[in-house]
Amino acid sequence: MFAQDLIGQAINVYGWWELEQLTVLRQFVLTTRGRGGSMLDIGANIGNHSVYLRDLFDEVHAVKANPRTFSLLKFNLAPYRHMTAQAFAASDKASTLCFQVESMNVGASHVMAIGQSASNAATIIEVQGCAIGDVIRTEHPVSLVKIDVEGHELQAIRGMARMLIKDAPCVVFEQQAGDFRGGTSAVIEALRGLGYASFFSVERVPSSRAGGLLAQVWSNLKAVCGGFRMKAVELHKFEPGFYEMIIAVHPDVEQAAADAR
Repeated sequence: MFAQDLIGQAINVYGWWELEQLTVLRQFVLTTRGRGGSMLDIGANIGNHSVYLRDLFDEVHAVKANPRTFSLLKFNLAPYRHMTAQAFAASDKASTLCFQVESMNVGASHVMAIGQSASNAATIIEVQGCAIGDVIRTEHPVSLVKIDVEGHELQAIRGMARMLIKDAPCVVFEQQAGDFRGGTSAVIEALRGLGYASFFSVERVPSSRAGGLLAQVWSNLKAVCGGFRMKAVELHKFEPGFYEMIIAVHPDVEQAAADAR
């Protein structure tokens, strides 16, 4: 890991980045999909999520565009024979993309949108963009797709649309407050267009997200006194805010999980 990086510092303290969210995700995958199949980690950074979930899958394919981070990703995946790493930016087609490399939070490095200005502390490089469906070939059906591409999610989803339709994997992604309009976002609507009907947010319970300032203060006081836990909460409407982990589930998967129970 990068010792000075935000994620590296968290791993030094807790052992994993986003450990509480990953614990919920692990149980969610076991409940809805069970073990086996393939995992795609799109925007894998140094491989934190891939390595944590590696024992659930027959094969794991991790993708990262930043060359410096990719070297760490390969190093971290090397001990596991069923895990592979590929260097490109997940997009909707083959193209050369401008990529902004952040110095203090390497995980926030991202493909630049057209017309976007670079921050003062960033370095701009060119990376190869590819559609996931054109590059990755799996031996097993895809069970889980984790996407963390800092604003390039819509293009990444378009580039794997046929795979999502065919295998109906659970799709994990994050959203920023500015992504939402009218209780939804472009990414959520794109997934709905591919057949996904249920969306779960991995949230702190009791939640401090909803309500006004007084409600949030009261929620925080309850958490201080009684503790809190992380839980996958189904949401039909999304209020603007930062969502660290949203899980999209296809009805076929929900039905299969219900039949298994």
